[in-house]
Amino acid sequence: DPHSGTHDMSITNNWLHHNPIGAICSDRCYNILIEGNVVEHNKDYGIFLSRNTHDSIARNNQIYNTTTGIIVSESPNNEIHSNTIEGATSAGIRLSNPPNPDDGFTEGNHVFNNIISNSEDGIREIRSDGNILEDNKFFNIESDDD
Repeated sequence: DPHSGTHDMSITNNWLHHNPIGAICSDRCYNILIEGNVVEHNKDYGIFLSRNTHDSIARNNQIYNTTTGIIVSESPNNEIHSNTIEGATSAGIRLSNPPNPDDGFTEGNHVFNNIISNSEDGIREIRSDGNILEDNKFFNIESDDD
């Protein structure tokens, strides 16, 4: 749980399982690399970038059986790419802001080359804009909304 200004840190090649959240960076974190992890059976989120976590990367992770695979909330200018997400009961990837964001805005994020399957929604955006979503692949997505 890197927190409160953590920077220049790598979370790589771990097995993160059976927790509320697999990996979270929160409150002004930056230059965080989350790479090559197997993240499975976490209750809420596989990977969570929160509260003005910026200029960070989540790539080449395998995420299975969680509510949301990767969530970015109140956090700008991150890269989410080349992840495999399967079995998310809510969304594979979620980009969101709360009704009254006070730690930053989810904007300027680049989400690309992810594979999302067997999930409720592939990518869900809530009260966020200015993000780039490209070349993601979706298989067996349950929702037909959005």
